[in-house]
Amino acid sequence: MPRSATASPSNRRRGWPWRLARPRSRGQGVAEFALILPVLILCLLIVIDFGRLFMSYVTLTNVTRIAANYGATDPKSFTGTPNTATYDSVVSRETAGLNCTLRTDGTGHNPPIPTYPNGTALGNMSVATMTCDFSLVTPLLNRFFGGALPITTSAQFPIRTGAIANIGGSTTIPPPGSPVADFTFSGVTGGTINGSGDVTGTAPVTVNVIDSSANAQTWEWDWGDGSAHEFSPTPLQHQYNPSVDTTYVVSLKVTNTIGMSIRSRSVTVGAVSAPPPVADFYGTPVANPPNYTSGGGSGGAAIFGSLPLTVNFTNTSTTGTAFSWDFGDGSAPSTATAPQNQYSSLGIFTVTLTITAPSGATPSIRSNYITVGCVVPNFANTLTSAAGATWSSAHFTGSIRYRASGNNGNGSINPPNGSHTIVSQTIAGGTFVTPTKQGGQPYKCGDNIIVDYT
Repeated sequence: MPRSATASPSNRRRGWPWRLARPRSRGQGVAEFALILPVLILCLLIVIDFGRLFMSYVTLTNVTRIAANYGATDPKSFTGTPNTATYDSVVSRETAGLNCTLRTDGTGHNPPIPTYPNGTALGNMSVATMTCDFSLVTPLLNRFFGGALPITTSAQFPIRTGAIANIGGSTTIPPPGSPVADFTFSGVTGGTINGSGDVTGTAPVTVNVIDSSANAQTWEWDWGDGSAHEFSPTPLQHQYNPSVDTTYVVSLKVTNTIGMSIRSRSVTVGAVSAPPPVADFYGTPVANPPNYTSGGGSGGAAIFGSLPLTVNFTNTSTTGTAFSWDFGDGSAPSTATAPQNQYSSLGIFTVTLTITAPSGATPSIRSNYITVGCVVPNFANTLTSAAGATWSSAHFTGSIRYRASGNNGNGSINPPNGSHTIVSQTIAGGTFVTPTKQGGQPYKCGDNIIVDYT
């Protein structure tokens, strides 16, 4: 039998209570933890907020010191028309760890730039003041403070670069630990490094640089050709390929919290002369039976054809950037790369192609390249009554004479009466006849022909 939970006399003598304490339930513990959990979370958020606030203050204090020191070493970048590209890059990198939003200064710059309350003379103060809005993650604190908390820090450094009053000139006083910029060229292709450490060569020239600066915290490479600056101590190789001889000044600017330093070297690149332009072309007659065509092609053979003659031109020029075609027939010049032209009159034509290139213009001339002439009709088995019109329509201006078959005379310029069939002719049908001209007269085919009839 189990022992009774009721206290025995001996238990009473030991001071035990008459009844055992009531045990705690598991549900009661969970409920109590649920009640205290929000308080624990709130406390944790408050700790996190104050930790973030403290780190933001420390970071912003460091940023203002860097900004004020930069202004002390380079005041000319912030006077007149500010040139803040490098400053913006340096400060923006330092503010990357901020947990708050940086405010724009009174002049519209973000990040704010240094100011000079007493001017930029040597020894005056460069002052940097920055404010950022810190957003709290704890809702209770956020309502208590009415939104984001502004954090403001300020720093100042004496100007260490500039002209000493009453002396003139430019004097620089480098404090201990100041940066010293220096670099050398290496891995040069297309050129050589001379005894002064500069590069000379013929385009294209590719250079690599090796930084040998001392006490540097930031780097800015200016390649001297208008390309984007680089901000790494080990930038990628750079290539120069000018169209004219050019000397580029490569500069390295380094800074630290004490000051800045600049080192420059030169790259002289001679441009490669562009090859002279070469104009050339050929034509190809477009076959269109019953028109007559022959010649042409890449071999340069002269072209012959009857009216109307269409020719396609193929441009085989090199280094040309613009083209002008003179087809020799009085038609308007063409600027097409590979034009087509139709010849609509008898003649012998010279074709000229003039090309334009960076190194100048040059023509290609094919003299007496295209001949547009006449083709003798084939009169066999046609009637004498139609021969005259056929001869004229073939663009012949000479005479056609008629004679009876078997007669050896010169025939008559008048066709015979009645209907007679032509059986032969003194110039074979299909013969190409080159036109001729006399004096200022137009080209013509003045040949004469005799046809025999039965």
